[in-house]
Amino acid sequence: MPQIACYPNKCLYQPCIEVVSNPATAECVDRLKSAVNVIQTCLGLAANQLGENLRIFIMKISGTLTIVVNPRIISASEEMVVEREYCLSLPDVSRLVERHSRVHVAFENEEFATQELPLSHGVFSEARVFQHELDHLDGITILERAGQGLLSANKLKAMTRKYRGWRYV
Repeated sequence: MPQIACYPNKCLYQPCIEVVSNPATAECVDRLKSAVNVIQTCLGLAANQLGENLRIFIMKISGTLTIVVNPRIISASEEMVVEREYCLSLPDVSRLVERHSRVHVAFENEEFATQELPLSHGVFSEARVFQHELDHLDGITILERAGQGLLSANKLKAMTRKYRGWRYV
């Protein structure tokens, strides 16, 4: 059962570091795959949500689970789309978040080969998921992206008491 970092865990707010191929990276990739296989409703998961300060996430691209290493957005559309987003690190919280409808992205795959892809806002909202997970790697949650950086004192107290910074999913 994977353990996910929950708000206000500090690891969610630290920018992650670029990675190179090494045993620690491979172990992180294995943990991401394992976690997503358990959390079957998950659209994406970033390494820092597992407590790893590495620029890696996993998401479905064209229906296939894809490891995304050292991601970046090359270009983004001017058109923006607002939709409700949820996050495993913010249980029982959702926010309306504005994102680019299309992005052209670059990253390294699991074998560290460079990939470039256009992603769009469609049925699976690949562009939205990529931007959401990239935000995680930059230390940003949907609270900051939606312009609502803090939860109410009552909600924060309840989450801190219930999860103590981590939860099993």
